[in-house]
Amino acid sequence: MVFIGPCVAKRKEAIDDPNVDYVMTFEELDCFFNGYEINVSDCEETPLKEISNWSRGYAQSGGVTAAVAAEGLEMDIKAIQINGINKKNIKLFNVYAKGKLPGNFIEVMACEGGCIAGPASSVSSDEGKKHFKKEINELSEEKVTNS
Repeated sequence: MVFIGPCVAKRKEAIDDPNVDYVMTFEELDCFFNGYEINVSDCEETPLKEISNWSRGYAQSGGVTAAVAAEGLEMDIKAIQINGINKKNIKLFNVYAKGKLPGNFIEVMACEGGCIAGPASSVSSDEGKKHFKKEINELSEEKVTNS
């Protein structure tokens, strides 16, 4: 089992997981492809057997909230999203810690926009968002087609 992602914090979590054999960042994967002269665009596509669309959005800001809402829990979710750790959001944390919480679910993304262009990524945040949205749309269309 190999965990591949742009987040250095998740890297630590994966290393500690007994079910994970290897951990790589997107940067390391990119270096691997470059070193072995592998052009991903030239590789044959392999269709996915099962697609779980509700969990695909985790990597973007708002994605965890959407996944929880998609679970169909019998509760009204009033989500608050913290998008990036900065001075403004740290002040919000302090206000929320004092009990002034305008919701019942807080989603916190340390990186602005979410994990899709984290610190160990090979692309800018804007490019990461563009690619991410394209892939999510294609996976959604594929699931509908295969249903």
